Amino acid sequence: MMTIKSLRAALLIGVNTVVISILAITAWASYRNTVHELDELFDAELAQTARLIKSLTHDQQFLNEDQQLLIIELPKFIDDDLLSNDGDGYRTLDGHKYETKLGFQVWRDANLILASENALGEPLARFSPGYQEHLREQQTWISFSHYDNTTGLWIFTAQREDIRSELSGYLARDQLLALFMTWVPISLGILWLVNRVLQPVRRYAKTLGQRRADQLQPVIESLPAEIEPIRIAVNSLLQRITEQLERERRFINDAAHELRTPLAALKLHAEQLPDRQHPSCKAVRQVSQRMNHLIEQLLILAKADSPSAHLGALQAFNLAELVEQVISDLPIDAVETAEWNLSISSQLNGRGYPTLLGSALRNLIENALKYSGDQPMIKIVAEIHDNHLQIMIADDGPGVDAGQIAHLTERFYRAEQHRQLANGAGLGLSIAARVAHLHGGELIFEPNQPHGLRAILSIPN
Repeated sequence: MMTIKSLRAALLIGVNTVVISILAITAWASYRNTVHELDELFDAELAQTARLIKSLTHDQQFLNEDQQLLIIELPKFIDDDLLSNDGDGYRTLDGHKYETKLGFQVWRDANLILASENALGEPLARFSPGYQEHLREQQTWISFSHYDNTTGLWIFTAQREDIRSELSGYLARDQLLALFMTWVPISLGILWLVNRVLQPVRRYAKTLGQRRADQLQPVIESLPAEIEPIRIAVNSLLQRITEQLERERRFINDAAHELRTPLAALKLHAEQLPDRQHPSCKAVRQVSQRMNHLIEQLLILAKADSPSAHLGALQAFNLAELVEQVISDLPIDAVETAEWNLSISSQLNGRGYPTLLGSALRNLIENALKYSGDQPMIKIVAEIHDNHLQIMIADDGPGVDAGQIAHLTERFYRAEQHRQLANGAGLGLSIAARVAHLHGGELIFEPNQPHGLRAILSIPN
C-alpha cells in the first residue's frame, strides 16, 4: 500500500489526474465523433458529385457521340502570381491545390469516356455500386461507384485518403491544444483551492511548532471537520502529559520535603557523637550533607518544572547584583581559594525569574569550582548580543570530552572522568538548562582554551 507523505501533493496529483483523465476522455470522444461526422460529410459529397455528373451525362451534347475520352484539366499551380491575397498558400485565384487529390471517371462498358486529369488509366474502383477503398499509384483512394440504368454508365468519384488523415491530424492537434489550454487554468484553480483548504492545517502545525516544551495548554484553532479529531486528540494528549508532569512534580516536591526532617535529625545526632573524627561519624556527616544538597536540587527542579503560569510575571533584575549575591552565598572557603575574573557592567539589567536564574548561576559556578582543582580560576563575562543576555562562566579544569558535552544537561548524568573527582547529584546542569528554556533561551557548553569548560547561559533580553 502506497504511503502518502504529503496530503497536499496527494490532493494535487489525485485531482489533476482525475481532471486530465476526464478531459482526455472527453477530447477523445469529441475527436472520434468529429472525424466520424467528417467522414460522413465527405462520403455525402462523393455521392452528391456522382449524381451531379450523372445529371450532366443525360445531356446528349455533353459527351462525344464517338465516345472519345473527355479530360477535365486541373490547374498546374506554377505561377506564384496566381496566389490569392488571403495569406493561405493552398488557395489560389485558379482553384485549390487539393483538386489533385480529388478525381472522377465515367465508363461506358470498358471504355473511359470522361475523367479528371489525375484519374486517367485504370478504374478508380471496382464495377460494383457503393463505397470502396482502392490502392492507386501507392495512394489509398476512397471512392463511390454509381451505375446509371438510363444511360448504362458507371460513374466513379474518389478522394485520396490522406486528405482525411491530414484533417484528422489537425483535429487531434486542436483537441490536444484545447485540452492543455483547459487543463492549465483548472490546475491553477486546483492548486489555489488545495492551498486554501490546507491553510488551517499549516497554521495549526505552525502553532504547535512554535510552542516550547513547557507550553502544554490546549490548542484553540479552527480546523476542517475532517481534521478536528486530530486537534481533539492532540489536546487530550497534552492534557494527559500536563497531569503526568504535575504528578511527578508533586511527588518530587513532597518527597524532598518529607526527607528534610529525618535528614536534619540524622545530621544533628551525627554532630553530637562523642568521637566526631571517627571515620563512621565523618561518613555520616558527608552522606547527610550530600543528601541535603540532593533535596535542595530536587526542590529547585520541581519548581523549574512547574508550568510557566505558576511562576508569575517576569521581574526586572540587575545582573551584577544577582551574580554577587550568588557568589556571596557560596561556602567561604570555596570563594577565598578561587581566583575570580568578573566582567559584568553594573548597568546590565534583565527580565526573568531572579530566583530560578540565581539557582542556575549557582549550579554553573559550583560546577566550575568543583572541577577546577585546588586553586580554580573562574571567569564570568556578561554582555548583550542579538537582543539576548549572555552569561559566560569558564573554568580552567580538565574539561569534558567533545562526545560527552551533549549529555551534560541530562538528569543524573556525570562525565565519566569526573565521577571520582567530586561528589554531586547530577542535577545542577539539568536545572540550569531547564531555567534557560523557561526563559525562552538556551544553555551551551564549549571547550575553554587552553583547557577547561565554558558554559554560556543565553536568555532573551
